[in-house]
Amino acid sequence: MRSAEEIIEKLKRSFNAPRTKDEKIKVVVCCILISTTFWFFSALNKSDYVTQINYPIVFDFDTERYVAVEPLPKHISLEVTGGGWDLMTRGLGFGMVPIVISLDDPAKSNFKLSATLRGELSPGLEPVTVNYMLKDSIFYHIEPIISRDVPLSFDSAGIQLAPNYRLTSAISLEPLRVTFTGPKSLVNALPSPYTLPASGDAYDDPVEEKFDLPESGSELVRPNISEVKVSFEVEEFVPYKKAIKVMRLNFNDSNLAVSPSEAEVAYTIKKSEEVHADSLYITLIADFYTFNPQDSSVTVSVAAKAAHIRDLVLLTDKVKVISNE
Repeated sequence: MRSAEEIIEKLKRSFNAPRTKDEKIKVVVCCILISTTFWFFSALNKSDYVTQINYPIVFDFDTERYVAVEPLPKHISLEVTGGGWDLMTRGLGFGMVPIVISLDDPAKSNFKLSATLRGELSPGLEPVTVNYMLKDSIFYHIEPIISRDVPLSFDSAGIQLAPNYRLTSAISLEPLRVTFTGPKSLVNALPSPYTLPASGDAYDDPVEEKFDLPESGSELVRPNISEVKVSFEVEEFVPYKKAIKVMRLNFNDSNLAVSPSEAEVAYTIKKSEEVHADSLYITLIADFYTFNPQDSSVTVSVAAKAAHIRDLVLLTDKVKVISNE
């Protein structure tokens, strides 16, 4: 087998008398590759390199009772001294068995002193020597897993209705509660009641829909249900205006009357009850005890009305007192 010197000498001769330009370029490239290779292997034979490597670690704890709220560290950073070949293999992860950090009560503390792992690091790194750990502590965030039962509610203020439609019943939810399971701090931070947002639809019919449970904000928190059945009634209300005769009260003088004799009112009734509109009654009175001598007026008030009349407004709230003489 030819020595490296013979190979280089032959390449030199080839370079001095190249047949073509391409051959010359190939010779230059080969020289560079061979020189680099010799330098690389020569450098790896040195034994006093100082560098930084990451040694793998894994955490061992009861995952049925505890959960990591943040990603756990996967390595510990070290400064080491050793030969080039050894450092290269360690840097590539060869020969390094992960250190297992056992935590009996991981919620009791949130760190592990790096120095306590030194005895376990050395056997996995030999013949490489550990100079020191780059960080004095390994931090982690692990919490107990808890379950919490929370009542559900629905955002009634966010319900959109078609014009002249109104909510006419209580909002029914099925189920009424949800149980969340996850890290203690995240579960305890959930609001109570847990509110379902209304959709953007404008309803003009009774509602019986399934709404997705809003996300809790963390995939670590798991609810025991994914949707809630919501139902409520909506009805159309029809607006009315009407002139009603005003009844006199405490008018001791029969010659006194009121003008106008009718007062205008506005109100609404359900569309479903519109057939009874003619039979709905409203009684208005003008009480002489409210007489105002400055403008000779008395106040009009509602004395009685049918149960189905809603939003009753007096458009005429005062009338004049006049004499019939």
